[in-house]
Amino acid sequence: MLLLAGFAGRLPSAMVPLALLLMVQQQTGSYAVAGLASATYGLAMAAMAPVLGRLADRRTPRPVLLVQAAAYPLLLALLVAVVLGGAPTAVVVAASAAAGAATPLVSGTVRALWSRVDPAVRGTAFALDATATELVFVAGPTLVATLAVVAGPAWALGVAGCWRSPARWGSRPRPRCAAGCPCRPPSAPARSPPCSPPACRGCC
Repeated sequence: MLLLAGFAGRLPSAMVPLALLLMVQQQTGSYAVAGLASATYGLAMAAMAPVLGRLADRRTPRPVLLVQAAAYPLLLALLVAVVLGGAPTAVVVAASAAAGAATPLVSGTVRALWSRVDPAVRGTAFALDATATELVFVAGPTLVATLAVVAGPAWALGVAGCWRSPARWGSRPRPRCAAGCPCRPPSAPARSPPCSPPACRGCC
């Protein structure tokens, strides 16, 4: 489940920059403006990733992912509307930066979750995850090209935004019972099943 959720959650990372480039070029006729928008998206994503990662470390990834699950599709929809509406270049770049800054922390969260698996299979899990990541950058551009030919680049961007939100639910961390939690018997192993709110809410 985590392997599939991680693959689906990462797929838009290989789709959005290319789809954005094609969509802006199609609307403006300029590869310069399209490249600027796509580069701004990538730079904003890279600049915000450490900030969001630090926030996730302090507050756990769960609330950060939930906020991003709501914000990211909306900002991508705004970006599509801005580009298709023929907005000035500065507005397109600003919308690209906003969408890039809201890009969810799927890869980091998935890697953190894999570190919790049984040490006997952890190496295999990380190998499978690395293979899935490589497949993302094969499947993503292929899907964008197909959608761009069949429906248009804007549809590829829309699919990427809609795809990422449900996929993120499969990769978000689940709370676990802490040691000494009253909802778990003392004999239970340290790595127990997830808590069942609200009974364990106070000790998770």
